[in-house]
Amino acid sequence: MPSEILSNLIPQLCEDKPTLSLLAQVSESSRTLAEPLLWRAIRLSPFSSTQKTIYPATDYMPFRTSTSTPLEEEYQVMGSIGISDVVDKWIKPFIHHVKILEVEHHPMDWCRSWSATNPSPILPNLQTLHLLYNNDGLTSAIHPAFPNRECRLLNSLEPRTVVLDMPLVDGRNPISLSRSISRSTRELIFVFGPSMRLVDGDICMIDEGMMGDLNLNLQRITIVFVLSLLPKPQEGEEEEEVDEEAVEEAKRGLSNSTYLISIFMAFERIPFTIVNAGYNEKMRFENEKISMDVLDREAPGVFAERLYSMASAYGWTEEEIQERQDGLSFLTLEEWAERRDMWDGKIGGEKLQRWREAMNGI
Repeated sequence: MPSEILSNLIPQLCEDKPTLSLLAQVSESSRTLAEPLLWRAIRLSPFSSTQKTIYPATDYMPFRTSTSTPLEEEYQVMGSIGISDVVDKWIKPFIHHVKILEVEHHPMDWCRSWSATNPSPILPNLQTLHLLYNNDGLTSAIHPAFPNRECRLLNSLEPRTVVLDMPLVDGRNPISLSRSISRSTRELIFVFGPSMRLVDGDICMIDEGMMGDLNLNLQRITIVFVLSLLPKPQEGEEEEEVDEEAVEEAKRGLSNSTYLISIFMAFERIPFTIVNAGYNEKMRFENEKISMDVLDREAPGVFAERLYSMASAYGWTEEEIQERQDGLSFLTLEEWAERRDMWDGKIGGEKLQRWREAMNGI
């Protein structure tokens, strides 16, 4: 294939890693073009690329035996790499290509945070760190049962943008980032899923030291409300039974704005954008039958009223409240999608498209 065609084709496949991987094997020129895109975004996952099976000793086989079988999981074709006990020298030439790093929540033994050495990679051109929470509301920056033990895998990272991806928000768990991450962050993006396990009065817990480090360089905060698009059942499969009680609990929790406003109040004089606020209102009981167009128009006023009430209760003056509201802006999900500079290189285009499809279905 002519190099001119390759140079135009390959950049269009930046999120199609299986195809990029195949193209990289065609020729030296295609490998040179595909390699930076293959390594542009990687995911650190507690899964390994092989599954090890241990067979116990028997009368016929007096010793334990084991086999390793390759895993054909989605994360393998999405660019995941795992942590090894041995430093992989082959990976070093590609490190400078990494601009987006996703880290899944994981147990402490996986990232070797107990070890005497620093397991954190140095990614000189890292732009975005995407921290994926688990369904218990715990981020990859801390470990289960060790909430005060930071993940040392992240110690040397200095991203410009941090995305906190929370499918479930639990008011009991703090937000925790290492000092190097907090000090380098220019933009903080919260992605809130459709379930927030909150009770009245829950506020976002942010360490004071971390807050001070964040305020050194932080320039923008964005909160995005998303509705996940559930996979359709395959032919012959039955749809999962919906837990109505859990759904109702999620709706009640999402209508609680105290947690969100506490984030807004904590970061003074930082421009703040709320994306898809109408969906937050959609989940309230009384608004279930109101169209999204109406909710998108009314949500900013509703949020402003709640902010005024909560800030007044905390002793803020009228001038302070007005100054804070002046730094607040609202966008619908479609408007945000059109503002490519706000999500490109931070939120994957495929993920954003899934959110848009899900919103079109309600």
